Amino acid sequence: MLCCAFREDRDEPFDTNDRVEELGGSGARVAAYLRVSTGRQAKEGSSLAAQREQLDKLKDELKPSRIYWFVDAGKSGVNFDGRKTNSIMQLAEEGKIEELWVTQIDRIGRECTELLLFFLNLSKKGVVVRTPERVYRTKELSGVLIYVVEASGAEEENRRRAKSTMASKAQRFRAKRWNKVAVPLGYQEKDNWLERKPNWEPLITESYDLFSVVRDLESTRRQLNRKYQQLLPQPLTRYQLKSILSDPIYVGRPQHLGEIVHDPNLAYVNERKFGEVQEAIKHIQDRRRPKKDDPVKELVNRCGISVLEFLDQLQYIHKNCGGILIKNGTRLIGGLVRQNMLCKKCRNQWVVPSNTQLRRLKEFFFGENGSDRCFKPGETALSIYPLVSQSSDLSQNLREPDKLGRRERRKEDGKGENQSVRGRKLEEFE
Repeated sequence: MLCCAFREDRDEPFDTNDRVEELGGSGARVAAYLRVSTGRQAKEGSSLAAQREQLDKLKDELKPSRIYWFVDAGKSGVNFDGRKTNSIMQLAEEGKIEELWVTQIDRIGRECTELLLFFLNLSKKGVVVRTPERVYRTKELSGVLIYVVEASGAEEENRRRAKSTMASKAQRFRAKRWNKVAVPLGYQEKDNWLERKPNWEPLITESYDLFSVVRDLESTRRQLNRKYQQLLPQPLTRYQLKSILSDPIYVGRPQHLGEIVHDPNLAYVNERKFGEVQEAIKHIQDRRRPKKDDPVKELVNRCGISVLEFLDQLQYIHKNCGGILIKNGTRLIGGLVRQNMLCKKCRNQWVVPSNTQLRRLKEFFFGENGSDRCFKPGETALSIYPLVSQSSDLSQNLREPDKLGRRERRKEDGKGENQSVRGRKLEEFE
């Protein structure tokens, strides 16, 4: 929703509300876009007010009939998501604008690929991009090339600024100027750096001592909250306690952006106690980390895939639509009884194993030439070799592709035609 109020007095705070300015006449319909991401750009002359002043001069010169003003304050130019460029594209798709005005190309964005795609999509809708210096059109090769060069330059400038900003922050931190977002518990800011808070040493040291004994975050947290409820403004959370126990600042080694500052005045505990607690935390994490062993896969490896028939809680799920698969009879194809599987959701049906699956099994277990096995049974927990090795019919089918017709194979197999899949798998298991 566009708002019709815009402050003209530049001495007052800049109004970031969007609005439509009706000027009349037969001039072009325009979208004007202003963007600033940081206070630093304002100091460099790229403030919203400075951009508005440049586009006002353009308005007086070209006399458009209507201007849709859009303002993005505090928005990065790297990502187009969540910015008002989406509203501008919508106006272009609805045929409501012929031009997009910006003071510089990098006001639209600083990522070359996204910037170029935005430009091309606008051009498809018949919209040109205009700055106070030039007009960019896709019909002119020079315009496209200049746009690409400037877009690439904007992206490179953004990387350079980011790198410079990070290096500057790291340098200030190394010079003992605290620039992390939060101040850790037990500390307070003093002369651009930190100092230990009075009366917090008993709580911090007891946190380490208590955790070293009980080795449980929740138990430690509850006891500390009961004992130090007068000192704590709010009860400790698990996250806060874990930060106290794992942040190197509590041993006098604050870290930020790869920089480590050694300041013994910030230490609450010694290196030995800190190391013991880190080992305890690692031990707890390793103990609770899920094991890579899969009991079901191990069971299949030992007994063959037929064992899945006895796990009544398991269901087959169609990976494409998520529907439940049910067995829908059997078919004798190529001398092998195969299972019809039916998806109850999408109603698709197919046989298992298919010829393609059989071919892949053959290559996997017997090599490409079909003569040598790639590995011995039990060499991998993921092996389904028991299915192949225990079923002579399947092994034969894998080694020698069927050359007989369906009718001849039925005669040769005899009663195999009437044997159910479940009976075949039970025989394999036995």
